[in-house]
Amino acid sequence: RQRWKDNRAAAVAAIKVEVDGMVFQGDETSQTRMARSLSVMKDDETIRWVLADNTPAQVTKAQLVEALRLAGAEQARLWVQE
Repeated sequence: RQRWKDNRAAAVAAIKVEVDGMVFQGDETSQTRMARSLSVMKDDETIRWVLADNTPAQVTKAQLVEALRLAGAEQARLWVQE
């Protein structure tokens, strides 16, 4: 059981999601950063975001919402696998 938990934690840490050709890190820390940024962004605002390959990009609120949604869904999928 512990090995399964360790493997799951490693899989969550490695989550990456793609939105409009941009690949975002989707680990728990990245999801928290996305949620924090989204909580104060205006609907028409963009933010400079460092993507999974360490390149910066201007990202819209809608793109960040989608990245967070995809990352959360992948984490949920991994979390309940047995």
